[in-house]
Amino acid sequence: MDCAIYWNDVIDDLNARDHTGAPNPGDQEGPTRTSRAGALAMLALHDAFFGVQGKPTTYLNSLPAANLGASPQFAAAAACAQVLSWLYPKHRAFIDEKLATAPRGNGDTPSAATYGAAVAQALIALRKGDDRYDERHPSRPSHVATPAYGHHRVDPTNPGQGFLSAYWGEMPFLATPAAVYLAPPPGMNAAGVLDPTDPAYRAHHQEIYERGGSPSSPATLRTPEETAIGVFWAYDGAQKLGTPPRFYNRIIKTIAKDKALTEEQNVRLLTLVNVALADAGIHAWYYKYRYDLWRPILGVREHTPTYGPSAEPGAARLPFSDPFWKPFGAPRTNDPNRIGFTPGFPSYPSGHASFGAAAFHVARLYLKSIGKAQLDSNGCDDVTFDVVSEELDGISRDSDGSVRTRHVRRFSSLLQAIVENSVSRVYLGVHWRFDGTTGGYDPGGQGPSARFVPGADSVVVPRDAIGGVPLGIDIAEAIFRGGLKANPSEVSLANGPPAPEGEPSETESMYCLHGSWKK
Repeated sequence: MDCAIYWNDVIDDLNARDHTGAPNPGDQEGPTRTSRAGALAMLALHDAFFGVQGKPTTYLNSLPAANLGASPQFAAAAACAQVLSWLYPKHRAFIDEKLATAPRGNGDTPSAATYGAAVAQALIALRKGDDRYDERHPSRPSHVATPAYGHHRVDPTNPGQGFLSAYWGEMPFLATPAAVYLAPPPGMNAAGVLDPTDPAYRAHHQEIYERGGSPSSPATLRTPEETAIGVFWAYDGAQKLGTPPRFYNRIIKTIAKDKALTEEQNVRLLTLVNVALADAGIHAWYYKYRYDLWRPILGVREHTPTYGPSAEPGAARLPFSDPFWKPFGAPRTNDPNRIGFTPGFPSYPSGHASFGAAAFHVARLYLKSIGKAQLDSNGCDDVTFDVVSEELDGISRDSDGSVRTRHVRRFSSLLQAIVENSVSRVYLGVHWRFDGTTGGYDPGGQGPSARFVPGADSVVVPRDAIGGVPLGIDIAEAIFRGGLKANPSEVSLANGPPAPEGEPSETESMYCLHGSWKK
């Protein structure tokens, strides 16, 4: 039995359990906390597995001396279980059950357990101060929203919502060697003032109005396929499903099995993926609260400036504005009689897009490095896979209690998954397309407001420092180049973002999904 797959399954199970029923609230609720938890657990497993064998590929700079007679699998199990027990104290009984049936491998287990415990303690000591960046920490004041036009406030259909992870972006990175720059969203100037007449913003606004609205709205033009894409990727803290990192892990494990990776390769791959997810969460949430862009439900309702808390009497009415507009919403799967919602944090960049791009791109880089994938200079890869989302598995239930139809999707590349995961949020009406990417559309159509065509050869991803996709890709590349090493505690965004590095080169300016290189 592969220890990396086994313990990553445990991490995913804890994600789902922590978002289901009692105990409530959970230990690591929300995508930021679950991404960090997964990363720390995989890092403990990784360093115990390699460290006990004396292999110089560990994350921590200082580890106990190697013990070649000890079981690497059980050292990994002991380390991972101890870190998970620290992170998920309400679920310790479940973790203990999993430790009792964990792969023991070959070699001495008592000394392996001692080694694993030492690794866990070192990692906990390194990251135990992270809780001060959680908004639940007693030192943190409640986040206060601004009434200014274009800025985030709570979902009006869910007024008791609050603001998730408002201080998360100040946290030191796990392994990104330096902060990654993200440009402001279209239409927003350096002072944070949004111009709704900006051509790019206006095009994306029209798209969300037409593609993201409630099914009951006559203005909604979303197709059944687009609705399926939106629900397929959702995982918005749903009962029995948890958060997006859980689904991304499941996809990576599907690919690992398809490619018959060794246990050692799986340890490395799944650790890289989960660290990329955690650092993507830190970067994305920093920029979310820095730019503080409103979600579509406010952006459509208050598009015309005569509406909202900063209303200006006499302002001209803008097209595609509706003070009663509602999105399809993030689905409350397996939670009957509750309507969809808009997540409780600012829109830009998209967490889904940032997480997905970071996870899938670092996977592409690693698979290429071990000869299991091709990744050409155009950004195209050949990693194909089929996957069933638990949002559409023939088991999960819709808000009316009905069982959703099972649906399997085939992807011709991980880049296709990066784009579709990002664009899916448009079809739920909870994100602007540029929150993920300004691309992902047919350039032969009507620009950014044209419909995404799943699998179309003409779908592209601009490398323009706008949105979660380029942000996640840059994070993945930085972590992979950095060799998965722990950073000094001061490496963070706490002192503000880095300066932009200028325009990307011509060969970096676009990624093609598949097919020919697009300019």
